[in-house]
Amino acid sequence: MAEATAIILNPKGNHSRDGRQWMAAQRACLRELAPAEVTVVESPQEAAQAAHQSALQGCRKIVTVGDSRTAYGVVNGIMELAESHRAQLRVGFLSLSRPDLWSRTLELPRSLSRQLQILSAGHTLPFDVGRVDCQRPEGGEITRHFLNGASFGVTGHLKREWRNPETNLLQTLPRLAEALRDATSPRGPRVRLECRDAVLYEGDCALAMLMGGRYYPAFGHIAPHADPSDGLLELAWLGGQPWWELAFRLAGLWLGPMRPHAPGLRWQSVERVRAVSLDGPVYVEVDGQPIGRLPATFSVVPRALPVIVEPVAVKLRKPNFTPVEKMTNGRLVGNIKSAAGM
Repeated sequence: MAEATAIILNPKGNHSRDGRQWMAAQRACLRELAPAEVTVVESPQEAAQAAHQSALQGCRKIVTVGDSRTAYGVVNGIMELAESHRAQLRVGFLSLSRPDLWSRTLELPRSLSRQLQILSAGHTLPFDVGRVDCQRPEGGEITRHFLNGASFGVTGHLKREWRNPETNLLQTLPRLAEALRDATSPRGPRVRLECRDAVLYEGDCALAMLMGGRYYPAFGHIAPHADPSDGLLELAWLGGQPWWELAFRLAGLWLGPMRPHAPGLRWQSVERVRAVSLDGPVYVEVDGQPIGRLPATFSVVPRALPVIVEPVAVKLRKPNFTPVEKMTNGRLVGNIKSAAGM
């Protein structure tokens, strides 16, 4: 008997493109992944609850259809389960309109039919999951998990101001400009990065990222050397430079064509790092979602999530050779006459 599949769908993902694509593809998806049940969600919180409940109800395969926000919610819902329960699951990601960031890290195919074949086969590999323990803005501690990455500095400040429900657009734009100015000014923010009971860095820090995958929201392909199964996070930070240079490098990170001209990031592979603010609040976001502020501890949970991947053997397909008798006007190696004239 086939194992039950829970499909968690956010129809508003990718600017509602996922919902439109699902209407056209749902028959094929349900046929390939049967028996399957679809749960429609609208937020990461709903996605987390749906994934958690589906696992408790006996679903062994959980497939996310949506953007990075939905995947972030599903991962956090699954990480609330006991380790022995998680090991029995198969977690998959289906991209309908455009590949999500995690699918790009895994180099999954774009073809819908091929994605469904991979999900149906259910071959898994255990991948690392990042963990953040930080402070809520209103007080108290919070723990969140991530696949792609976490960041703090200008990204957290901008995202927090942009999503502030108490302000309208006219109030938000000046706040965004002020947050960007503060992040690139010589007076802050200042942080201390501690690793293995030693100070890794202390000083100005406009932006820091801890990458489990290779892609991050808004920045794209930012960590080409990240390996989601090596038990490490790739720490990168930007600071200790004149404000104008910081602004230039931040612009280069956001604008794809300029990225080769704006490396400026210091890289370090870490298992665990603690970040402390030395000057005012510094806000943290995870997979693009604002969650809290420093102080925060970033760590990796090795081999925590069984993720459905394309079998390695499929990528090693044999090359296609054309038999000699079917060649026309072709030439063989050496000085032999053309195949057509033999």
